[in-house]
Amino acid sequence: MRRKYNPVGRTEFMSELVSDKIYYYGGYKNESGRFNDFFYIDLTRQFSDSSPSYQFIKNLDARCGASTVSYMNIIYVFGGGIDVPDTNLILIQPLSADPVITYVQDTISTPSSRKWHTSVIDNMNKKMYVWGGVGAGMSYKNRSFIQVDGNMYIFDIAQSVWTSNPTSNKPNGRYLHTATLIPDGRIIMIGGALSSDVGQLDVYDTKTNQWTNITATKNGYIPSIIHHSANLLPDNQIISPTGNAPSIMSSGHKATLYIDVIIFAFGEYDPNNTRYLMSPAIRILNISNGQYRWIDSYIPHSIANQTQNPSTQTSQTSNSNIIIIIGIVIGGIIGLGILVLLGYIIYLLRKRNFPMESSHEVR
Repeated sequence: MRRKYNPVGRTEFMSELVSDKIYYYGGYKNESGRFNDFFYIDLTRQFSDSSPSYQFIKNLDARCGASTVSYMNIIYVFGGGIDVPDTNLILIQPLSADPVITYVQDTISTPSSRKWHTSVIDNMNKKMYVWGGVGAGMSYKNRSFIQVDGNMYIFDIAQSVWTSNPTSNKPNGRYLHTATLIPDGRIIMIGGALSSDVGQLDVYDTKTNQWTNITATKNGYIPSIIHHSANLLPDNQIISPTGNAPSIMSSGHKATLYIDVIIFAFGEYDPNNTRYLMSPAIRILNISNGQYRWIDSYIPHSIANQTQNPSTQTSQTSNSNIIIIIGIVIGGIIGLGILVLLGYIIYLLRKRNFPMESSHEVR
């Protein structure tokens, strides 16, 4: 039986959009341990940023720092700090009255236990791509000793088989970065530790299984970003607001794109540059009509407004450039309000000829 829920602040949690609901799972609370709650917010209902209508589902095994993708209404959760050994991959079917949880036993080909990595899903080829991260037992305090795996791991959903792709030109790896699959089959890695310069982009081509490093041209000063978010917008822009950059008050949140709004949830902030605090806040960014503005209330669209023209969308995908927008969100906390500065710096990444400071090309 669902019930109204008031989750506390957290970071390193998991979130995934399935149907018209954003599902949240687990996360890091503090040195005392991890969360195990599983809950959602219904996007068919109106809510305000000060009083989101979370619904509790059930408690699962405690987990934090994992990655998630969704395919055919199933959430694939990989890695993270976990309570159940040798079960790095779990499948959650959230739409059931009592969600079904499937534990996939590790095999010799399963990637090593890790956290702070990324996963993306190629729906057309039914494959999940896992990259980066650190050992699941590592902590941020000993990050200077962390070894990062630069191999790309691929999970074939149809066959339920793991493979790895240790190419000779693989990058060193990253953690607390973002990975975004763009329409032409490339995965763009942005920011993160060990390569937090947003001008340095590691790009993996899922069609050729090859890596390319791109030095994107910067327009002005852009700080390093770590523990941020990235969303591919309908007009083929990648927007990456906030992160653990200088003067940033919030990081480690999750950002979910739904039609023409991005919903930011939870995260952590350091109001006095002394100690990070966990935030229970939710923020709503309206991106309709090419305008970016914060709103305090979410109102669902009609079904007619949710319908998109597939042919128009395909045309835009094939002819558009990919633009990365790095925004900086400076936030206060609940009682103090939010001061927002979105400095959108545009990188023009052409499909076959990125403007860049080096002579590399993505093919």
